[in-house]
Amino acid sequence: MKLHLRILFLMFMTASGPLAMGQTIPFFGKVVTQDASPIPLANVLALDAETQTIASFGVTDEEGKFKLNLRESKPYLLRISSLGYETMEREILAESNAPSPMEAVLASKAYELDTAEVVYELPVTVSGDTITYKADAFASGRERKLGEILGKLPGFEVDENGEVSVQGQKVSKLMVEGKDFFDGDTKMGAANIPANAVDKVQLLKDFNEITPIRGLDNDETLALNITLKEGKKNMVFGDLTAGAGPESRYLAHANAFYYTPKFSINLIGDTNNVGEPAFTIQDYFRFSGGLGALGSQSGGRVSFLPDDAGIPMAQRNNAVELQTNLGALNFNYKPSSKWSHSGFLIGSQTDNRMASISQRTYIRAGDNDEELTADNQVAQQSGILKYAATYTPKEETYIKYSLFGKLVQVHNRTSQWSRFENFDNQISEDTRQRPYTLEQQLQAFFTPLEKHVFSLETGLQLKMQDPILELQATERPFGSILPLADRELYHVWQSVAVQTYKQETLFNYYYLLNPRNHLNLTLGSQWTGQEMISGILQRNPGEEDLDPGEAFANDISYTFQDHFAGVSYKTRINAFVFSPGMNFHHFRLRDQQEDTENLTEKNMLLPHFYARWQPRSSQSLTFQFKTEAEFVDVQQLAMAPVIKDYNSLFLGNRNLQNGLYERYNLSYNQHNLFSAFTVFSSLSYQRKRDDLAPSVNFIGLDRVNTLIHAEQVNESLSGSFQGDKRFDKWRAKGRANISAASTHNFVNDQPNLNQSFTQLYGVSLMTTFFKKLDLETGYEWMRNAYSSGQAANSFETNKPFAKIHYAFRPDWMLTGDYEYNRYLNKGTGTDSRFGLLNLGLTYGKKDSPWEFKASLYNALNTQSISRDSFNESLISTYAYFIQKRYLLLSVQYNL
Repeated sequence: MKLHLRILFLMFMTASGPLAMGQTIPFFGKVVTQDASPIPLANVLALDAETQTIASFGVTDEEGKFKLNLRESKPYLLRISSLGYETMEREILAESNAPSPMEAVLASKAYELDTAEVVYELPVTVSGDTITYKADAFASGRERKLGEILGKLPGFEVDENGEVSVQGQKVSKLMVEGKDFFDGDTKMGAANIPANAVDKVQLLKDFNEITPIRGLDNDETLALNITLKEGKKNMVFGDLTAGAGPESRYLAHANAFYYTPKFSINLIGDTNNVGEPAFTIQDYFRFSGGLGALGSQSGGRVSFLPDDAGIPMAQRNNAVELQTNLGALNFNYKPSSKWSHSGFLIGSQTDNRMASISQRTYIRAGDNDEELTADNQVAQQSGILKYAATYTPKEETYIKYSLFGKLVQVHNRTSQWSRFENFDNQISEDTRQRPYTLEQQLQAFFTPLEKHVFSLETGLQLKMQDPILELQATERPFGSILPLADRELYHVWQSVAVQTYKQETLFNYYYLLNPRNHLNLTLGSQWTGQEMISGILQRNPGEEDLDPGEAFANDISYTFQDHFAGVSYKTRINAFVFSPGMNFHHFRLRDQQEDTENLTEKNMLLPHFYARWQPRSSQSLTFQFKTEAEFVDVQQLAMAPVIKDYNSLFLGNRNLQNGLYERYNLSYNQHNLFSAFTVFSSLSYQRKRDDLAPSVNFIGLDRVNTLIHAEQVNESLSGSFQGDKRFDKWRAKGRANISAASTHNFVNDQPNLNQSFTQLYGVSLMTTFFKKLDLETGYEWMRNAYSSGQAANSFETNKPFAKIHYAFRPDWMLTGDYEYNRYLNKGTGTDSRFGLLNLGLTYGKKDSPWEFKASLYNALNTQSISRDSFNESLISTYAYFIQKRYLLLSVQYNL
């Protein structure tokens, strides 16, 4: 039987396994007060009468109802508790022919005892906007890091990059004992915090660390707080790992943690070449220090080109070689109740190699297909630091100063071989850059009077980008555009320097009319100044460099100013919250290049609206509408050509101003502890008027790109659904993501319509057999369909997968994860099939700090995987070569 068919068989066996293990029946009940009023959020435990362990648990809903899954004809001790009521205990026997649901009446407590003896800790407790999960109630004991525990909590999802989502919403901050962990980064926490140190996971809804404005904004931020077990406080804990294998494979990793009420420090060190990057280039560019753009909250912003543009992003599933080194420190110090200091320092180094073969279909008439073989070697050294000081002399005052900086050096060497029509072109690109960012921010919030709240936020940023490109090719690059001298090997050199200064100030005044109504007045400004210098030269060995002239050099200065005032109103009517508002903007744009100045001023009114319906704490429906004006940065205005790739030039357009975007979002979530069911769904629609449309002109294979304002409206619609349901010993999950977009561009000066439709559907089933075997099986189906002018194609991926943790003996554990991929290129009829399998065998005694492991990566020795992409000028399908099979032997010591 083929391996992927065996996986499907395992999925069937998983679904039928709980039935074979013993018959369970639902046990229903209702918890009420002495006057028959329902008691919501009461905790219900069923204890096995023989072993005195928790057999099942639940939480009552708004009507006081609960449901437990119990073994038929087995005695249990039912324990029901709720804050402010006496705990009730009753012996029960679950029977399939039992009469109507039982009713439990709790008596009110006349007084509270000074001390209480806690015999059992509840797996889930709810208090206001905080849900607390007892980690040991969901863990099997085979978990190694925090991320593995989070993945087993109801409604939680940890993606392959380590980022955490709950009920479909991304978690914005992670704390340990109430202190930020590397600026709240969930990936750093999920991958490094030892699982055996975690006591509870607290989910904090509508989180805001700033007390004076808590509940005043519409920011539905999610945060996680990890509380540690008593044995892990006031002492050093963590783990040390070292491993080696054939062909010079190595791994070394160290985590050390120390927590006290006043001081905490976290140290992380890692070096390996086995494809386990502790910190990637993506992570570097993702880290922002938590300093968000203040002015963009009002709806007006500059869209800066990203620092990582053109840098290949290597990951374990698309790279031939990955070598990473990391050293990181995080600290929190609270010398008094008024002052706290925090910060982190991260230093990283990576050397990655990516190799691929791609089939590129250009959106143009004639022969459109190019075969491109590429080999990329990317080396980077980076550093990130942050320091923050917070002063809170009283609850009504909050002042915080933050300093954030990052610097990276990236060297990308690319060798390519292009075959197009009857031409072969050998290409070499060498790109070096050292972008850096330095940013400061001051936040101050005051509540001088009970109904009046004031805030002042200001930020200053300095940013530098300086890519240098050296391009060599056997075919003349941009033959009819760049005036190059004839050579057997063409050598073109380009330098670009972009310096950005940015200053933002935001003032808010909140007037609390009453607990259900408040008014918010906003004043603010943002100023951005940019300078860009670029030039192109032809370099010839033994000869003087050839300068094509001023027409191929940029020297431009650009300023963007935005002064705005806004008003919004927020009211609560029963289960509804409404918050309409608008911002009035005065924009001023000025660019100077080619000895001329271009000045534009305009006024705009940008409305926004927020509404939320929350009939109960576990259910909500949210609608958001926002209008945004998005302006370009200096690189999109510079009129002299800039080389983007071996066959792609970009010309700026100084007549560009802004696109006007309308964004609508409707989301629904339900987290029902009564039925152990979680669902999240969202629907987003975006309408872009005066959008910045790409315009591409083909000269042979060469592309000349620019931006113009599109008269047509660009639209996109996306929807997502995630569901999570627990049935006794197993858990079922399903998800769906659909996205459709219709955009306009110009190809060879002719209007062109681009359409894309992507779909992803996935289901999975998880269960634990006999407390020894954790098994997850699932299936994903994805389809990407693209059409544009002369070209159209669709790609389909079918992926069954399985993950297993099997403790086949008391001290031995087998782990494995497998996925089978069938990738179909409908345009060419290509049918690519590949499987990825990783195996691990671990030995470690229960009470010993030592653990030994043998890991076999890519056990099937798969050579390559398939992917696809789409943009305004071409459709591409890739075969990425990946790391070959290798073995690693490692030892871990738990501190």
